[in-house]
Amino acid sequence: MTRQLPNRTPAGRDIHRSIGAMIGLAIGMGLMLTLGFRGLVPAAIFGATGCVIGGIAGERLHDKRKRN
Repeated sequence: MTRQLPNRTPAGRDIHRSIGAMIGLAIGMGLMLTLGFRGLVPAAIFGATGCVIGGIAGERLHDKRKRN
């Protein structure tokens, strides 16, 4: 009897989302420092925004690659 491997699609999407969020965090922090903001509140705002936008971009990249 052979076992069927689970579908890897959700894990692939999660990985793309996580990588996108990390890249977005780095870009958000870089943008914050470039614009001259310092402190905890700007770091939270720029970091959270970068993570969300990066995660969305990662998911869209995964979906686009899957379609083609």
